[in-house]
Amino acid sequence: EIKTIWNTEGLMQLPCLIMIYAGLRKGEMVALNWSDIDFKANTIRINKSANLKANGIIKEPKTAAGVRTIPMPSVLAEYLKGIKKEGLLVLQKDGKPFTNHIWEWEWEKYMRKCNIETTAHCLRHTYCTLLYESGIDLLTAKTLMGHSDINTTMSIYTHLRDSKTIAKVENLGNVKNDEVRQKFGK
Repeated sequence: EIKTIWNTEGLMQLPCLIMIYAGLRKGEMVALNWSDIDFKANTIRINKSANLKANGIIKEPKTAAGVRTIPMPSVLAEYLKGIKKEGLLVLQKDGKPFTNHIWEWEWEKYMRKCNIETTAHCLRHTYCTLLYESGIDLLTAKTLMGHSDINTTMSIYTHLRDSKTIAKVENLGNVKNDEVRQKFGK
């Protein structure tokens, strides 16, 4: 799905890639300004959120944990450098800020174009999965995700750990099966 998003141009490609590689919430994404991107340090500063249900009113994040600076992978930084502008990063086609209705409509249209069924929140979980698979510890992930309660992050990490454990245990059987085949020709 990540490869499909990379290969499918459209209005929602930018927010999708930022959610995948920086884990922003939808409201954080819509409130993000180009001035929040630091290309020298390769970071994204999150210090506000848009309430899309209230016509995109910009406000402070719900909790202090929502204010954070996220390291930006070079693949995302290079993509953003290619489109750098001024003002808000994510805008409607007409240059206006998103409202909830327009966001949902554009999201659905882009997902159909990609032939993917996912939500913005699922892409945020993809970011958390990428953190986990990269060996990022739980406390760091909590900070990068902007969670105020570690249990929120832990519930995602626990699910990932359980899935990985099941896959590893299945591999144990494969090792034994290969040994049995070699030893007894079965």
